[in-house]
Amino acid sequence: MHIAQEETKFGLFKTELDEVLHDPEYTNLTHVSCKGLMGMASNTEDIDQVKKEFDYLSSLYIGWKDKHHFDTLSMGMSGDYLTAIAAGSTLIRVGSKVFSVH
Repeated sequence: MHIAQEETKFGLFKTELDEVLHDPEYTNLTHVSCKGLMGMASNTEDIDQVKKEFDYLSSLYIGWKDKHHFDTLSMGMSGDYLTAIAAGSTLIRVGSKVFSVH
């Protein structure tokens, strides 16, 4: 999902995902299903901005979770994973934390 306030990140907007999830071309697929949402917050030191973006994605997830059988909310990377977990993330990506040498 596109939640970041920057042009370098891409993804669907809420209305676009809603269209996809209700499109007969998608709903008629028997071996393909969307299992959740993924988003990346803005690359900023402003933790309030990041929290706002994660909270927005979390609200979308909660709203669609039962109806579409979602089980994954993927948000948060090495620099903001604690904020993502607090916002409800079920999957984080912490590559640079794992591979950085101190």
